[in-house]
Amino acid sequence: MSYITDAELEEYAAARGITVTGTKSHLRVKAMDFLNGMEDQWQGTRAVDGQADDWPRKGVKLYGVDFPVDQIPQALKDAQAQLSIEADSQSLQPTLSPGATGTVTSEKVDVISVTYSERPGGGSSMPFFTAVRALLRPLLRPGSGGISSFSLTRI
Repeated sequence: MSYITDAELEEYAAARGITVTGTKSHLRVKAMDFLNGMEDQWQGTRAVDGQADDWPRKGVKLYGVDFPVDQIPQALKDAQAQLSIEADSQSLQPTLSPGATGTVTSEKVDVISVTYSERPGGGSSMPFFTAVRALLRPLLRPGSGGISSFSLTRI
C-alpha cells in the first residue's frame, strides 16, 4: 500500500529540483515501511481494526480541528514522498552490527587516546530525517519520536 502514487512522488521531487533515479514503486514501499514503524507515535488509532497501514486514523486533531477519519493528511503524503527521495540514496532503516563503534568524539595525540560515541553514526543508531519530522510533527502525539515539548517555569 502507499499514500502516494509514482506520479505524486515525481511531482513532489520535481518541485524541489530533485531527480529520482530508483524504481519509484520500490522507494515508496521503503518509505511506507519506515512510516508504518511509527505506529506508537501517531495521534489517535487506526480507523478500522485490521487495516493494513497506520492511516487513516480516528481521533486525530490537526491544529485543534478534528481531522476526517476517511482522509490521509497531505503532510503524511509529503513525508512519504520525502522519505522515498531519501531512500533513493540511503537506507531508511539500516541494520547495525552489534559492537560496531560509533564516530570519534575525542582524540588525543600524545599517549594516543581515541574515544568513540556509544552508537554507530553518533548519538543515534537510526537516521533522523529532519524534513520528514517537520512534516509529521502535527500528526504525532506530544513528546513522541524525539520531538518533545515541555514548559519551563522560572522560580
